[in-house]
Amino acid sequence: MKSLIIIITHMLIISFLLQGCYKSIEDENQDNKIYLSTFLDIHSQYCEKPYKQRSMLIKALKKDPNLSISKDYDDVYESTIDKVSYGISAEEDGCTTDVLLKTELTKGALISLESIESSLTARGYKIIGERKTLYDKGWDGTKVKITDIEFMTDNQERAVLSYPLEKIDKFYMTLWVKKYSQ
Repeated sequence: MKSLIIIITHMLIISFLLQGCYKSIEDENQDNKIYLSTFLDIHSQYCEKPYKQRSMLIKALKKDPNLSISKDYDDVYESTIDKVSYGISAEEDGCTTDVLLKTELTKGALISLESIESSLTARGYKIIGERKTLYDKGWDGTKVKITDIEFMTDNQERAVLSYPLEKIDKFYMTLWVKKYSQ
């Protein structure tokens, strides 16, 4: 009888621990969906709009009370949501949205390559060409292996997703869209 009670107790403990693990995985997946959704909402708000000139995009960025100039990068406007910083910049030839995929507050990648790629294709982005693997410099100058995926948006604008394959705390995932064409 004693051994049966011990076995049942162990089974209950294991069951409880496993449920806790599954819940934390579900919570992490839900958080990842929120980060992905936030990134895409910010990108859509600025980089998918039909700005004819860079100055028009800069004017819209300056007007948004939820954005401020980054303390680390002069040309990047930043929105911090739930302690995660999302950046938007008006480049000479387009618009870039970025996020650092891992911070000291997060366990793993905020957004997976698979989830961002499938979300973009669901929004009408079409992959063009082959995925490219190359090396770039991280924010701290370290060499980082990344993949670039080129898309054509549903507005017929060229877009490039740059996603770090390593050192996700050193390289910002970026989504650039070509803008200002005549």
